Amino acid sequence: MGTASVVLVTNVGQGFGRAVALACGHGGHDVVCADRDVDLASKTAAEIEELGGQAIPIQADMTTHMDVLNAFHKVYEIFGDLNGVIHVAAYGSHTPFHALGESEFVELLDEDIKSSYLTLKVCAQVLREGWLVLVAPPESADEPQMTAVRGALSGMVAGFGDRYERLRANMVVPSRQASDPRHDAALIDSVLYLGSATAQGVRGQQLYVELPPPPKVVESLLPEVQAALDSSVRQDDLEASLYDDGNEDSFDNGNDGDDGEREFADEVAFPRELPGCARQLGDGATMKCPYCTSNDTRVINSRPSDEGTSIRRRRDCANCHRRFTTYERAQFEALMVSKRSGRREAFNPDKLLDKLRIACNKRPVTEKQLREFAYGFEDEIQAPEIASEEVGLRTLKFLKGLDDVAYIRFLSVYRDFDSVDRFIEEIRQLGELAALRANEARSADRRGAASRTQGDEEGGPELDGGGDD
Repeated sequence: MGTASVVLVTNVGQGFGRAVALACGHGGHDVVCADRDVDLASKTAAEIEELGGQAIPIQADMTTHMDVLNAFHKVYEIFGDLNGVIHVAAYGSHTPFHALGESEFVELLDEDIKSSYLTLKVCAQVLREGWLVLVAPPESADEPQMTAVRGALSGMVAGFGDRYERLRANMVVPSRQASDPRHDAALIDSVLYLGSATAQGVRGQQLYVELPPPPKVVESLLPEVQAALDSSVRQDDLEASLYDDGNEDSFDNGNDGDDGEREFADEVAFPRELPGCARQLGDGATMKCPYCTSNDTRVINSRPSDEGTSIRRRRDCANCHRRFTTYERAQFEALMVSKRSGRREAFNPDKLLDKLRIACNKRPVTEKQLREFAYGFEDEIQAPEIASEEVGLRTLKFLKGLDDVAYIRFLSVYRDFDSVDRFIEEIRQLGELAALRANEARSADRRGAASRTQGDEEGGPELDGGGDD
């Protein structure tokens, strides 16, 4: 990567993005650290500067066209040039294809395909010349939806390389998800190679990178977490050991064939024994994997959700390597739902949301509208308990004002329609209600027009009289 002086790296908050950004900083490049979470971008930029590099953080949601465009413009405002882009589109889904929800699939397309499309598009618009390396989702995510995503990204990169000769774009496919800079060194090497002068003639290619197994337990923790758990460990030492002075030539600065590349990460000294407090936390404070029930899970991404009323956490299981999502919300006294059978259970907004999604499938209704109703339901109930019939009636009222088709779908299940005549009757009533509303609206318009006409007539003589005085 010797020819590049300014490099934009996306999604630097963690994982491959963070590891590559640190490596670029160590290699003597000015690194622009872009992430949806500006705090995480700032943290990675600060780490680079602590290691002697130059970096600036910027907030950018790579799934939004204006954010991507503004990120590139900001780089040119500050540095006056941009030589290379490393876009990390490694969001993966381990959900079985038959259980994949539409919202999760849409999120997958946004995070990987849409963000890559926008990044390549802006590169074509803004860059005069340069290179781009796309880090794709890992091969370990082998469900059909992930095969489709990698195929789409591969085709996009190949087509981009054929169309824009002044820009060389390539793709790197890791064998597994991100772990830490030491265990992800092979991927870092590949990215740095594709951004170097040595790879000048390489374009539209995809490199498959085999990575070693991820570390276990304490080795997978961030340095600041290790330092917090073990008073004998210093965070500075852990971070500095990634880029010690003995590995100054680890990165490609025109010195091809230097074997030091692989060594920069192999000499990290992690404590091998899990501190007592960490063992205690691991016994009862971890989230079990819903697929294999293993306790060896970790949070890999957190972001606000539902307009700040909850925290969405993406978690990864080290045992089966599947990912799942959890939501953290403020919990007050649980609203109890009484069933017809007399049984009582706590109100579950996720259960209600699933039913709403089924009723609103392929209808012009947004996920946000459904989530606001489901997760705001408890706040509207001024009682500790509610009958299940009341939950159904309130949901019907919500859907009736939202979408007639969704309303009929939900009503058919709620009222247990057993014949076509029931559907026809409900649709007829909806039609009559719509006609009644239209008539009321027209009547209101006529009354308003009549009132304005009467006011004009009454006001005329008064104005004339005023003139006579």
